[in-house]
Amino acid sequence: MTFHQGSCDTMLPVYGWPYDVGQLIPSPQLVAAWYELEILPTDRVPMWAAHWLVQDMDGETLRILAGLDGRDPHEVRDVLVEALADTDTAIPSRSDAVKTVYVDMARLCLAGDGGEHWVVSVIERLMITWNYPDEMLTPPLGALYGLDDEWGEGWGRTEPQLIAVVRAACAEQIALVES
Repeated sequence: MTFHQGSCDTMLPVYGWPYDVGQLIPSPQLVAAWYELEILPTDRVPMWAAHWLVQDMDGETLRILAGLDGRDPHEVRDVLVEALADTDTAIPSRSDAVKTVYVDMARLCLAGDGGEHWVVSVIERLMITWNYPDEMLTPPLGALYGLDDEWGEGWGRTEPQLIAVVRAACAEQIALVES
């Protein structure tokens, strides 16, 4: 994997992940997409791997990953690709990873599990990390880039208006994959 603008350890983290340990458990495919996009919260991956083991996914490297404490992001990343292979999950292309992550964020937002500002902040982080690639700017969710600047700044749209824009884009994002 090629790291852009520094490794995951030096990039600003994405805050407010709705996938807290013990609540929502992401699929290996989603974790692979986050890994490809360099926004993976590595500290949570071992617990998710333990949940995947309980869900009848198995493999030696997956068991090793589940046994890690998650404090060392290098240690997690060193075994992650092989552990994902134990679940029959490959690391997707960047374009496919963006599609996977955008649909997941849209579903989380509309279900009330991920906030509208969180969606916008993840898109902001992706744009900065990857230098504004076209596949990340593609509507509907990609078109939300820039809204982070308006949030809580007192200029532009009000927070209820921004929330409505984000929720509409999330509904459109899901409609694209369901049609």
